[in-house]
Amino acid sequence: MADRDDVMVLAAEDAPPPAGLAVDDEDNPQQIEHLLRAATAHAEAWLQQREAIVARLQDIRATADRLLAQIGGAVEVNSARDAVGQHSSLRR
Repeated sequence: MADRDDVMVLAAEDAPPPAGLAVDDEDNPQQIEHLLRAATAHAEAWLQQREAIVARLQDIRATADRLLAQIGGAVEVNSARDAVGQHSSLRR
């Protein structure tokens, strides 16, 4: 009786090559080079997209920080006005 590893090896040997890969050993280096170049191009594109996303998120964060600072400043000014208004109403 064949053990599990033997069955897996036999199954791998009987399986057809992945799509796009020829069985000819002379073509394999060129195909591997083509696959590596394609993978590199995709990886570089993904990194550029990531960098663009990071830059946009940093812009959004800076805008949010600026707006929150404005709101915080407005709240402080309004609080000060309210405090002055409360003291003014006590004097009347």
